[in-house]
Amino acid sequence: AQLAGLLPSLSHWPWRDPRPSEAVPALRTDVPSTAAPHDTREPVMTPTPAAAPTLPDLVVLSHLRWPWVWQRPQHLMSRLATQRTAHGARTWFVEEPITADVDSPRLGTEQVDGLTRVWLELPADPGHTPRSVHHPLDHGFEEPAAADYSRLLLAELERAGRAARDVWVYTPMAMELAQSLDGDLLVYDVMDDLASFKDAPQGLVLGQRRLLAEADVVFTGGPSLHRGITRQRGEGVHLFRSGVETGHYAA
Repeated sequence: AQLAGLLPSLSHWPWRDPRPSEAVPALRTDVPSTAAPHDTREPVMTPTPAAAPTLPDLVVLSHLRWPWVWQRPQHLMSRLATQRTAHGARTWFVEEPITADVDSPRLGTEQVDGLTRVWLELPADPGHTPRSVHHPLDHGFEEPAAADYSRLLLAELERAGRAARDVWVYTPMAMELAQSLDGDLLVYDVMDDLASFKDAPQGLVLGQRRLLAEADVVFTGGPSLHRGITRQRGEGVHLFRSGVETGHYAA
């Protein structure tokens, strides 16, 4: 009823009410022990080398930066980082490259919210065409200038002394980097169908097809997204809905 005035402009959406078998009841989950942005507690520290790992490290490749809006990747990864830390493993949140005051490509890292942020710093390039006027220093995983990312990232992971790793991907443009990490498990969490965005580059469309074909497990964030991705991949797509952080909103 509230959207009645907008219905004509939404007529192109293939919407239908969910069937009873598709309805998923809300599930109550425990609030994570890691520090959230609104939390004043000290963040959980990474395990010492003496910890005996029983889980592999988790390497997350994201087109969103950790300090930006606290949304699906931050909610999920802060919880998974807590879980991995308890088992002696680390979580690495790998972001897209950025222009910085450096002479050659190098990694930047930061310990935050119980995990390790990683990004590639690139020298300024006068020929670089910004993808966005709002983020003129940002580069994509796929750009030729970021060719050293896999080598530097693998070296950083090796310095941490861990060979076993799972890889979790949020953007098809990170497919090449994901493959170079040689993870035991490849996860694709489709929080947005980036390949269906207006004017999406052909590389993004092809990358998504390849990622959907090669991922060991695929998650989607909503019913309509789940239906669309299932049509592309077939089996092995799991609906993992967004939720409400009750501990936060109860305040």
